[in-house]
Amino acid sequence: MSYPNVERWSALADGRRVPVDNGRHYLLSVVDCGSLVMPMGRLVVCDPGFELEHGGESFFAVPPGRYRVRATLADVSDANDGSHIRVAYASLMLDESAEEVMRRNIVPPVDGTSPPELGGDEVLGFGVDSGTACFVDVGAIPDSLRRNFWGRVFNNGRPNGGLRLMQSEKHLREGLANIPLLNASGGGNIIAFDSGWGDGTYPVVGGYDASGRLVRVHVDFFVISSFPPAREPIVSRALRALRQVAQRLRPSRGSGPVRSTPRHLPGPGETASYPVLPLRDVVVLPGTAVALFVSFPRSIASVERAMADDTHVLLAAQKNAPDDDPALDSIHAAGTLGIVLESSYLSDGTMMVQVQGLRRAEIRRWSAQPDWYQAEVIIAAEAGDEDTAAFARAAFNTFATYVKLGDPPIEREKGEPALLADLQEIEQLTDPGVLADRIATYPRLSTDEMQDILATTAVSERLRKLLNLLEREIAVGH
Repeated sequence: MSYPNVERWSALADGRRVPVDNGRHYLLSVVDCGSLVMPMGRLVVCDPGFELEHGGESFFAVPPGRYRVRATLADVSDANDGSHIRVAYASLMLDESAEEVMRRNIVPPVDGTSPPELGGDEVLGFGVDSGTACFVDVGAIPDSLRRNFWGRVFNNGRPNGGLRLMQSEKHLREGLANIPLLNASGGGNIIAFDSGWGDGTYPVVGGYDASGRLVRVHVDFFVISSFPPAREPIVSRALRALRQVAQRLRPSRGSGPVRSTPRHLPGPGETASYPVLPLRDVVVLPGTAVALFVSFPRSIASVERAMADDTHVLLAAQKNAPDDDPALDSIHAAGTLGIVLESSYLSDGTMMVQVQGLRRAEIRRWSAQPDWYQAEVIIAAEAGDEDTAAFARAAFNTFATYVKLGDPPIEREKGEPALLADLQEIEQLTDPGVLADRIATYPRLSTDEMQDILATTAVSERLRKLLNLLEREIAVGH
């Protein structure tokens, strides 16, 4: 029987004692790592330290949804006393109730290119250089995290940063982490784990039921050796060939999902009728891209209408978030005209939609559409005055202080590497209104506070409000 259909395969074998050598055993245990939220169904298995920076990753297509992730740990200490634990396998449970009857080494397709031919002692895998591997829906990663992904998600100094969570016994356990992705509205996350004995190349293994349906995705870290002990698995030749193909075919950072392409973006003072998408507990500012779950039929119909008509959509927050079918007067008039980047449906009928805000707008009057939300909208004029430049400098300087103290202010002596990188980008912005909107996405503002920022079209007043909020956050942090 050839790998991975071997007797020693031990993923999810809770309580198993695996013989190794000289009468020793490894004692296995299984830890629940929580659910991986997969709104777009684009599974990437990789080292998060260097694979998620630029986009264009090859991915496994799975049905969008939420899937449990379990780690199989091996107690490799001589006495099996818990003093030396290694992550032996990580497993994504696509169907927890299904019986896994066979396995095979799998690789994501690269634009239809077949993987190279393998010898009997070869496997295909992914490289690890940071001692960490992960499961993530690459479609849920916002563009704001792409540059310096490791710094922004893992090494950011925050209590919920990846490195801190992986070092915490109070989270899952040391070496495992379920990490939220900042600005991924829809609950996007990444589940990370120490990679067995450390750096190396590790195969992804698909588990299948009797009908040939993929029901598990495993990573084998070779802690429980599945190859003859005298030989290491040969991965380099096949892996290099596949990586060379992937590198040739990898799209540029600017490429992305197929999106609607509205013909005309209206300017300040222009009016037109657009579908309206009511938002729960979120405010989308111009320049912000977010992912949303949409479940109410009328709201889904609004998105479908925008996609069908190839037009923009007004993104407007609800005044009462729990309302499934909000009345027209319970939707804020001030919203953001945006574009639907991509949409897909989950198994329960919920729509996962990615949107991007473009311009401030306001509802003038509602249209009589029984099946979706439609309104006449006017594009707001964003006016500056003689105080705008001074307020912009003050807001940026206060934001710089806020960043260097941390969020909340922690480890003040070193600051937060990810935010410091963002700070350099924001410093280059020349439009005070754009600067205000960009800064507003960082502090932990309430929905009402974000709505107030959105509704304030006078740029100096918006910057003044933002300045006060930043000063409050800094004071609270102290």
